[in-house]
Amino acid sequence: MSKTHLLTNVVGTPGYCNPLSIETGFLSEQSDVYSFGVVLFEVMCGRLCYVYSNREITEILVPKWKRCYEENKLDEIIFHGLKQEMGSSSLDCFAAVAYQCLQSDSIKRPRMAEIVKELEFAIEQLEDFQDLGKKYLDFEEMKRISDLAVVPLTYNSQSQFYRLFLKGFLIADGKTRISINE
Repeated sequence: MSKTHLLTNVVGTPGYCNPLSIETGFLSEQSDVYSFGVVLFEVMCGRLCYVYSNREITEILVPKWKRCYEENKLDEIIFHGLKQEMGSSSLDCFAAVAYQCLQSDSIKRPRMAEIVKELEFAIEQLEDFQDLGKKYLDFEEMKRISDLAVVPLTYNSQSQFYRLFLKGFLIADGKTRISINE
């Protein structure tokens, strides 16, 4: 397989361009992977990769996004309610792909075929998560069972409620464990 590279004056919207490409003027398909990773983070965060004020870009958010991922603080940057709607495993997979695309060393970035596979897997996890109640018990039946929990279950959304059933909980004076994942 031959590789094509382009040496040029790199131009584009700040934040989307691979910093190394801007510095060296060297573009490759891995430069596009970097830009795609930025777009994936924008989807998760529900905002553009830069702050625009007074007709100019005042801040690039990509370094902050990478740092939050590395420090396991995605909750600080992701769109409010996304984790509850996607489920943590699907969101974790999506975030990992986005982060891998932003690696400084272009050799460490995944190829687009790998990205597609990982995103398909994230979608499968999301679909499984959303269908959870339909596959096992209806929501009302699950609520009746949850009332038997030794420690009362607390949740803010139906998605969080389903996750509690995935993790499992104790009923019957702590002698029986209920989980739809086993």
